[in-house]
This record gives sequence, C-alpha cells and structure tokens, in this order.
Amino acid sequence: MGGIGAWLGRLFSGGGNTAPSSPRADAPAAPSFLLYPANYEPGYRPPFLPPAKRDLLIKRLLGGRAPTGLKVGQSVDLSPARMRSLPPGFQVNGDLILRGCTRLQRIGPGLCVTGSLVLGPGAGKTGDPQCYIKELPVLEATKLVLSRCVALERLPEGLDVEKLELTACHALRELPPGLRLKSLTIKGCRNLRHLPPDLVVEHLTLINAAIEEVPAIAKLSRLKIENCLRLHSLPDKLECQYVHLCHLPRLRTLPAFTSKETRRIELNSLSGIEDLCRAVCADDVNVTGCVNLKRFDPVTLKVSSLVLSNCPKLERLPARLTAQRLAVRNCEVLNHLPSPLVLSLDSRSGACLDMSGCGSLIMAPEVYDLQGSVCVTHAGWASHPPPVLNFAVRHRSVTLPARDFYSNDPDAALGQANAEVRRVMLERIGLEKVLAGAKSKVLDEDRDAGGLQQLLHIAARNGSDPQIVYLRCQCPSTARVYLLRVPPVMRTCRAAAAWLAGFDDPEDYQPLLET
Repeated sequence: MGGIGAWLGRLFSGGGNTAPSSPRADAPAAPSFLLYPANYEPGYRPPFLPPAKRDLLIKRLLGGRAPTGLKVGQSVDLSPARMRSLPPGFQVNGDLILRGCTRLQRIGPGLCVTGSLVLGPGAGKTGDPQCYIKELPVLEATKLVLSRCVALERLPEGLDVEKLELTACHALRELPPGLRLKSLTIKGCRNLRHLPPDLVVEHLTLINAAIEEVPAIAKLSRLKIENCLRLHSLPDKLECQYVHLCHLPRLRTLPAFTSKETRRIELNSLSGIEDLCRAVCADDVNVTGCVNLKRFDPVTLKVSSLVLSNCPKLERLPARLTAQRLAVRNCEVLNHLPSPLVLSLDSRSGACLDMSGCGSLIMAPEVYDLQGSVCVTHAGWASHPPPVLNFAVRHRSVTLPARDFYSNDPDAALGQANAEVRRVMLERIGLEKVLAGAKSKVLDEDRDAGGLQQLLHIAARNGSDPQIVYLRCQCPSTARVYLLRVPPVMRTCRAAAAWLAGFDDPEDYQPLLET
C-alpha cells in the first residue's frame, strides 16, 4: 500500500485542478485508488491528463501493475502506448484515446468512459494504419469510435453507448441486438451487410458501406446514406426530419415521406429511380442528378420548396402545385408546368420559379400566380413570353419587370434609368441594332482595362433632348457591355469615365487597378 500511496502522491503533486480532497462521508468505498476526487459533479469533463502524470500512468499499465478499478479523473490520451491490456474496472472521467496502440489485445471488463472512447490507427505517416484488437468487453461510454480495427469480428451484447462510429472495420460481420443509440455512423466495413431488426437510433449515417437494406427503425429522425453500392431496400415509410440519399445505384423504389416534421429531403444521383409517385411531405425537397427519373408526381405533395435539377428524362410534374418556390433546372425534355401553379417566394429571396436550361418549356400554365421573380436563362420562356406578364424576371442576378425584359422597343431600353436593367434590355434587343437604328455618332474612343470604350452621341427621336451622350464601356471582370449616360458637355472618354467616378478634373482620375 505504501508504494501505491506514494505513486498517487506523485500523481497529485503540482496539479491544482487534480489536487486530492477528502472523500465525502457518504461516498462508497472505492474498489481501488482514485486519481481524482470522489465528489466531482456529474458530467464534469476535466482537461487531458498532464504529460508527466500520463507517462507515469502508462508506466504502470505497461508493467501490468495498474490496480483493478483504477479511476482517472481527466481525459487521457494513451496514443501510441505499447501496453497489452487495460485493467478490469478502468474508469475515465473524460475521453480515452487509444490510437496506434498496436499491442493492445485485451480490455478488462467494466470499462467506463464518461466521454469518447477512441480506438484506431496511429496518426501521421509513421503510425500503424490498423488496430489489431480482437474483442471488446461490455463497456460504457458516451461515444465509441472504432477505426480500422481489422481483427474485430463482433461487438459485445449489452454495449452501453450513446454514439457509435465504425470506420473500415472489415472483419465486423454483425452488430449486437438490442442497440439503442443516439447516432450510428458506419463508413466502409465491407463485410457488415445487415443492421439489427430491433435497432433503435435517432441519427443513422451510412457512407461507402456494404449494408444491403435498412429496416424500419424506431425514433429515426436523421438518415444519411451515400455511396452504398449494395443497398437495394429502404423501409416502406420514412418519418425523419432530414433525409439524404446519394449514389445508390441498386435502389429502385423510394419510401413514402409522410411526416409533417420532415424539414429536408435530398435525393442525389439515384440512377435506378424512374418515378416518384408516393407521398412526399417536407419543407424542402431537392432532387438532383437522377438521370433516369421520368415522373415526379407524388400522390400527396406538400412542400415549401421543390428543386428538380439535371434530370434529363423528366417528363411529368404534378398536375397542380402550390408552394413558395419551384426550380426545374436543365430538364431538357420537360415541356409543361403544373396548372394551376401558385408560387409565393419574395423576389428579395431569389426566384420563385427557376427554369434555367429547360429549352422545351415554352408553354405557360393555363393558370399561374407568380408573386416572386422568374429565372428564364436558356429556357423556352426566354424567347416565348407567356400571355400575362404580371411577374418579374431574374436574369443574371438582375431583376426587372417582365414587360421590360420582353420589350423590343429601343427607345424604352435607352431611356431606362437603371444601368443594369438597360444593359439586359439592350442585350436582348441587340446593342449594335439599337445603335444603328439610333444613328449614333462616335465622338471619341480609347482603351482601358476592359478594352475599347467609345463616347457616343445619340439623336433623340422625340426632339425633346437632342444632346444625349453615352459612354460605351466593358467591365474587365465580367466582359459585360454597358451604355452609361454622361453630361452632353463631355468630349473625351477619359473625361466621361472620370465624371462617372466622381471627378470633375480628368487629370485627378488616375486608377491604379481596374477590375
């Protein structure tokens, strides 16, 4: 006892936050010696054990002389210690990190970690890329992280953890029954094909896993599955707050999403899905890169935002739709929209209807109410205006009334006060066509960072303002061409550019860099 007592004294010496205190009168007798006071508050997470005390602890573990029921009052990183075992009843009030402990073969029963227990390969180029522990005892931890434990074939029944993360544990073939977790993450693990049918978990993440099907899971609120090439089956119904499914080539059918609590559904690169006709209820639905999807016509559809992009075979949408936002991007075959179509997203929050890249979308719905802006870049609507222009158009980040966007009147374009709106109108009509029709005269020209610029005089057609002068210039970063109106007294491009920059004297305008 004297030797161990002296060892404890050395552990406690010099550490203010680990100084010993007298045990409480009602505290149970410790099975061994405490490395921290017995009266810590529940949930207290001390910092990591100082290096000197860590080295002394490792020395005891290496010699096999650590007592049963040893308790450590701070998080401890034993990486990459070469001990072969941990004693029974080992307790850590914090995190226990065991990376690169390649000789570790046995963990004594009764291990309890109030924080995270991490077993895995060493870090850096010199670390061993694998962990060789073969079995785990029944243990308690807030989070259990097992990475590249290539010899681990099973987990113990009665595992008491809140979060479980498994990465590249290729010998692992099954999970124990009765698991109740807050989160389960599986990455790799090529021989783990099935999940327990009685699994209870709130957050489930499967990435590059070999799981073949996901059973109905109680209390599931977040599901994320990516690159699981063997997965072919999901539950008939999902009631999650968040669903993310990406690159699952063997998946042929999707579940019904019926929960009113669902916030977001993301379906990306599901090449096996040809139609989505079951119920979809969510705030946001994003379907991207489903190259074989032909029908998106759920029997029940309740959404705030619906995005369908890069679905080249999409032919059919719901017969009617009421939402805040609809985006159908690069769906080349799609040639009709729902009717009635009611969208209510405010223009300041973006386009309520985005048809970018849908060249076949020419016909407008019979009934539509668009309270926000509409993006028609490379869409059929760009050249085929709908019959009622009671909405705004969003074109290259510029929002303008639909009547101005579809206008072919050069005088209306030249008379537009807003330079960006004027640029869009002139681009659509044709700048050279407008200048030729207006019989413009070049007063001066030179070059700047954007290229050629010209000072142009345009005769007013109504005769009310015969002296109309514009500076034609090009933005050096976007290559967009602008006509900027300047006072008629300007005679040089430099003077006009200086006036636009706020200088009365052109000699004071000396830009160092133009972007």
